[in-house]
Amino acid sequence: DPSESQHLKKLDPSESEHFQELDPSESEHFQELGPSESQLLQELDPNESQHLQELDPNESQLLQELDPNESQHLQELDPNESEHFQELDPTESQLLQELDPSENQLLQELDPSESQHLQNLDPSKNQHLQELDPSEILHVKNWIPVRVNTFCNGSQSESAPSGTGSH
Repeated sequence: DPSESQHLKKLDPSESEHFQELDPSESEHFQELGPSESQLLQELDPNESQHLQELDPNESQLLQELDPNESQHLQELDPNESEHFQELDPTESQLLQELDPSENQLLQELDPSESQHLQNLDPSKNQHLQELDPSEILHVKNWIPVRVNTFCNGSQSESAPSGTGSH
C-alpha cells in the first residue's frame, strides 16, 4: 500500500492527495455517520435489497424475457449467421457441394456396393424379410386399417359420449 500510495503519488499525486485529504474525513465521516449510515444502509439497503429483489426478479424476468429474446435473437441471428455462413462459406458450401457430390458419388458408388454387399450378404435376410414381410405386410396392411378404423371409431364413439358426458 505505501508503494501503492507512492505509486498513486507518482501517477496521480492530486488523486493520492485527494485520497489522503478526503479519506481521513471520509473515515471520520464513516465513524461519525457510520451508525446512522449503517442505519441508513439498513434503512436504505432493505429498500435497495427490496429494490434489488424487485428489480432482480424483473432482471431475472428480463433475463428470462431477454434471454429467450436472445435465444430467439440467436435463433434469428444464427439463421443470419447460417445465411452468413452460406454467404461467407459458399466456397465451403460449394466445396461441400463439389466435394460432397464426389463423396455422395463415392457413397453412391461405394454404398451401392455396400447395399449390393448387403444384398449379397443378406439376401437370405432380405429374402427372409421379403418372404416374411409380405405376409407381415399384408397382415399389417390388413391389420392397421382395421386397428386404425376401430381405434378411430372407438375413440370417436368413446370421445363423443365421454365428451358430452364430461361437459
